[in-house]
Parts: sequence; structure tokens; C-alpha cells
Amino acid sequence: MATGGIIITGGAGFIGSNLVEALNRRGLTDILVVDHLGRDAKWRNLCGPQFADCVQKDEFRRAVREHRLAKVSAVLHMGACSATTELDLGYLLDNNYRFSVELCEWCLRHGTRFIYASSAATYGDGTLGYSDEDATTPSLRPLNAYGFSKQLFDLWALRKGLLEGIVGLKFFNVYGPREDHKGDMRSVVHKAFGQTIRDGEVRLFKSYRSGYRDGG
Repeated sequence: MATGGIIITGGAGFIGSNLVEALNRRGLTDILVVDHLGRDAKWRNLCGPQFADCVQKDEFRRAVREHRLAKVSAVLHMGACSATTELDLGYLLDNNYRFSVELCEWCLRHGTRFIYASSAATYGDGTLGYSDEDATTPSLRPLNAYGFSKQLFDLWALRKGLLEGIVGLKFFNVYGPREDHKGDMRSVVHKAFGQTIRDGEVRLFKSYRSGYRDGG
């Protein structure tokens, strides 16, 4: 499989498609977009940004396993199931953890820069703070299966001594254009904007715990 100079997994998604556009503004268009393009409107995110090719995630993953990828300068691994309500841990382990391991190992073998999306969900309830010191990482306790799948890859990279040579980005409440397709997983800002346009006000969460105001 021939590829461009940069591979972006999850390239049709919210963050990925904005990365494609950001690279375009820097004059880079030799980009391979990798994503699972189902039946939703995510494909619309690729209308406008320039890229060399677009392939389905499963096809790309087979190419990685079978060593059919040409060498590229960088892989921006943004692809994952980001639903914090997903309960199928087997699916999350394969899609978010093992796929990341396979792709990272390929990058290491070929001297390719590897930048991946970790998540703020790895920090859990915040009791241990938000430090990324190596000594703290194993103590973090995610609150959902999605966060756990992301934490597993961070721990794998830590055990392998790779964190000096790869980059993990822990996104919090990212928001912006091209997240319309995400449904209930849209950012709080995106939902609030829609409510304001439609109703003229923003609805806050009701609190069922004493000591916390509604919206607190």
C-alpha cells in the first residue's frame, strides 16, 4: 500500500479532520486518512481538506500487520472509540489498545514519528491530580472502560521505556468545528451552543448530591 508523507488515523473524525486542515495550512497535503467510515455523516468532515488517499481502518490495520506500508515521516494516531459509555471492553481493548500497540511497534521499526491520542479520562476522578510524571501514571484509576483502554497503552509505553521517543496527548473537553456527527459524545460547548441558539439558554445538570448546586 502506497501512503502519503503523514498518516492520520481517525482522520475523518472531529480532531483528525481538523488536523488534516491544519496541516494543509502549512502546505502539507501528502496525507493518508485512515478511519472507519460507516453510515453516519462523518464523511462530510473530509469535504474541503486536502489529502492523498483515504482507507478503511480494517484495511489499513491488515497492511500494518502484513508489512505492506511504505515508510512515512509521521503517524498521528487519533483513531479510537471515544465513547465513555461504551461497555464492550473486549472491543475497546482491541480497537483502542492493541491497534495502538501494533501501530506504535511499526513506527518504531521504521523510524517513524509516533504521536497518539491518550485521554484525560486516564486521570480518573482527579484525586491524584493531573501529573504526567512516570511515577504517577501507574497509580491513576480511570472511571470508565474507555479511560481504562487508554491507560493500558500509556502503561505499555511506560513499561517499554518509549515515552522519551513518542508523544501522547491527553485531551480534555476539546471542542470546535466538525464534531456534529458525534451525537451525544459531542463536547459540552457544542451542546450548549446548540441549546443557546435554539432556546436562548443553557440547561445545566441537576445535582442529586448535597453540597453541590445544580450544574456544579
